Amino acid sequence: MSSYRLKALIALSDFAVAKEVSSILALRGIHATLVESTHDAIDAMLETAFGLFIVDARVPMTLKREAVLYGGIDYIRFIRMCEGPVSEAMVVFLRSQMGTVNLLESRDEVLSVQDAGANCILIHPLTLEKFDEVILSEINNPRPFLRTGSYTGPCRRRRTVAVKVERRRQC
Repeated sequence: MSSYRLKALIALSDFAVAKEVSSILALRGIHATLVESTHDAIDAMLETAFGLFIVDARVPMTLKREAVLYGGIDYIRFIRMCEGPVSEAMVVFLRSQMGTVNLLESRDEVLSVQDAGANCILIHPLTLEKFDEVILSEINNPRPFLRTGSYTGPCRRRRTVAVKVERRRQC
């Protein structure tokens, strides 16, 4: 499993969580670059070709201003608008697990992330088992990539699984 030569960019609002995610990636042979803002992430993208991005909603756009603007979902849109292979890189959105969640805000966030073109949405904490089950399986079996007028990202259709259905006769 350590044969993956992916380079990952981790743009998370909590640097301690970013270090945990980086250590999980290191166990699978994936080199990770940690950034603290989306502007730093864009600078890193100019130097390195990343194949995996791990982003959350509360990553700040920049750390230089007094007012903090959060740009995680906009950063995913930016990745999808880039030219070249980086636009088709895998994007993982990492949500924080909250005790009491406003379900409408949570639903809106998930829909925004899907519309932005994220490959998958995971809830923190990211474990090695969850990484292997979700991210590694997506890396090994990528979904078709779509470019339309209103959406750029992986195909969001569910994969078809052969199911045997017995139907009742209606009398």
